[in-house]
Amino acid sequence: MEHLVSPAHFLARCNRGLREGGLLVIEVPDIAAYEAEPAASDLLFFFEHQVHFTRESVQTLLERSGFELLEFADRTTHEFGMQFAARRMGEARGPEAAAPRAGAAQRSLALVERSRASFERRFSELSGRVQAALAACASRGQTAAIFGAGTYARQVLEVSRGDRRSLRLAVDNNSAKWGQPFADLVVRPPSALTTHVDIVLVASTFHPEICGQLRALGFTEDRIVVL
Repeated sequence: MEHLVSPAHFLARCNRGLREGGLLVIEVPDIAAYEAEPAASDLLFFFEHQVHFTRESVQTLLERSGFELLEFADRTTHEFGMQFAARRMGEARGPEAAAPRAGAAQRSLALVERSRASFERRFSELSGRVQAALAACASRGQTAAIFGAGTYARQVLEVSRGDRRSLRLAVDNNSAKWGQPFADLVVRPPSALTTHVDIVLVASTFHPEICGQLRALGFTEDRIVVL
């Protein structure tokens, strides 16, 4: 739901699709939980999240959309912060159906601003790491590859404003991306790393698994740079 331009319209559709008493289960990131783990702010702002939620804002939205909150589960994970179970009580009634909790909007905005500030600091640090890694490769005459062809890897390429001549290819485990253009590179399978690649820049939230995969391919720790 965080990827939707209008969660209210989505919930109205859910309301129309359910019978009276029908159940709705939602799982969305909790920006309050992400603030408690600043490194996770990357997941809020690197990806295409149109809306940021708090427990209060989701409850208000459900009530306006004709739902009664039945259960809330604060099960913070790496990607998600909270789960809701709600029951359809009637037609969606619009903004007048439930007044916002006192101060909820201000608290939500403050959380967004603090989380974005954390993200911007980390983004600046990322830019420095990428440029330093590529500069080191260039100075030693080494070649590099980027492992990952998703949103995070695209951001990594965008911040690598320095000399990118050492960056030869992008690889990804998703076979549907093989042969597809990615920035000014072409995505290849991981097996392509065994030929003429000295350093691998890992740009993925699945970096622990990818590092294990690289070690199995014969890459030592000094040839793996996790971004």
